[in-house]
Amino acid sequence: MECCECGEPIPSQRGAAFEIKGFEEHRSQGGTNHVLWRERTGRVMCSACVMRKKLNIDPRQMTLA
Repeated sequence: MECCECGEPIPSQRGAAFEIKGFEEHRSQGGTNHVLWRERTGRVMCSACVMRKKLNIDPRQMTLA
């Protein structure tokens, strides 16, 4: 299994993110909307790329400033 962002092998699924497709059902109570008929597409992102995207860090950046 390799990361769809960086192309590196993913040694552990811990912290990895799996791309899905489905239908979003709005929740009026707040929080995350419900995904109906969730299906994984087969694309996986490693935990390092997940963190970079969450923090909006440019992948070309070598260290945190």
